[in-house]
Amino acid sequence: MFEQQDIASFDRIRPKSAFLYYAGYFSQDVITALAETLRLYFKKNDVPRDISRKLFSTFIEMVQNISRYSAEALTQEDDKAEVRHGVVCIGFEAGRYFLLSANGICFSEAEQLYIRLNALKTLSLDEIKQAYKQALRLEAPSTSKGANIGLLTLARDATEPLDFTFRPQEATGQSVFYLKVVI
Repeated sequence: MFEQQDIASFDRIRPKSAFLYYAGYFSQDVITALAETLRLYFKKNDVPRDISRKLFSTFIEMVQNISRYSAEALTQEDDKAEVRHGVVCIGFEAGRYFLLSANGICFSEAEQLYIRLNALKTLSLDEIKQAYKQALRLEAPSTSKGANIGLLTLARDATEPLDFTFRPQEATGQSVFYLKVVI
């Protein structure tokens, strides 16, 4: 789990080892611009193709999760072009890439997400790949705004188990969901 200093480290990490840091509202246009920035970074820094593919895929999953599920929205729930608030950070430290994200979620969603993420931590890579293939054949639950394979995609591409924590915010009735993926 994230340690307290990790949660506070979003601002600390940014100047040291992050090459992309965005805090604000995520729209499709913002995601597209950030994705193009990543592509340019990969090209300029000769990031190996397999690593850049995993980084890009993980980035897209993380920002889509923010834009679909963050509790802090500028748009209405039924608006197809959702705009929601969150933070994403990508960097390189100790010879590995990391991606961090944070966004608010409802208490009830935090509990369900915690259960799903904990279950993922117990699976081997082969089991994750098998679950991914099986999920592709199934119909997504009505609560999902995508194909319901995002967390499996993150776990499949990560070199370590997904790291996460939830920080309850009693005043807002939400939890801040922090997620770290190492590639």
